[in-house]
Amino acid sequence: MSADWVGSYRLQLHAGFTLEQAAAILPYLSDLGVSHVYLSPCLQAMPGSMHGYDVTDPGCISGDLGGEAAWSDFVGAARAHGLKILLDIVPNHMASAEQNRWWDDVLAHGPSVSTRSSSIFARMRSGRFA
Repeated sequence: MSADWVGSYRLQLHAGFTLEQAAAILPYLSDLGVSHVYLSPCLQAMPGSMHGYDVTDPGCISGDLGGEAAWSDFVGAARAHGLKILLDIVPNHMASAEQNRWWDDVLAHGPSVSTRSSSIFARMRSGRFA
């Protein structure tokens, strides 16, 4: 199968339909002629999230979906079946909950926050958010 976009199939991942389960249907999707698998967000979200848009840690693959090992296996399976991956990431969707350490840090420290989110305050002060 070529890298040309022939057709995509969207998979809605969550704890009840993990990356391992999604990998199991890749042969079927490839046989159908699908060229690209479009995945719902895979980053660590709130426990039990059904959609993945409530991200709590953008630095890792969701444990509910199987974590980093399941991601590697999924990517390998997709490649083995000639499928490309389109991953839905929405960087402005973060959970405002205690599970999100960046959010807690911003609330606790404001502009003197210690994480990467401190760049938000720098951009706000410089007017680059407008």
